[in-house]
Amino acid sequence: MMAALIRARREQTYEVESLSLMLTSEHWIPVEGVHELPLIQALVAQQRRFLKPLRYDARSVSEFANALLLDAGRAAVPLHLLSPFMAPAERAAKERAIAAMGPAAWVWCNVDLMPSLPAPLIPIVG
Repeated sequence: MMAALIRARREQTYEVESLSLMLTSEHWIPVEGVHELPLIQALVAQQRRFLKPLRYDARSVSEFANALLLDAGRAAVPLHLLSPFMAPAERAAKERAIAAMGPAAWVWCNVDLMPSLPAPLIPIVG
């Protein structure tokens, strides 16, 4: 997705003054990178209720869950993704965030098969 500020300098002459790019899934859900796409696609395909945290001006995206599953209990279940392409400092920050959450966190290292997502409290009728 691209958002741009385009202005006319003169008649029939336009220029892009500023622009911003955001990577999204095919359903227009923002993603940090292509490593998140299989998780987002699985959540959409299973018709799960979830939030996709966005980092905006955060120093590191590693501390955020890649998604928050909303239909698996009273509290949102953090879904974390570990990628082999993460920088060592980013991976260490993500591992600290996961350790702080304890057993409630769902973790997938995307070189392995994706583990089952926590079951929804209310069965999905479709």
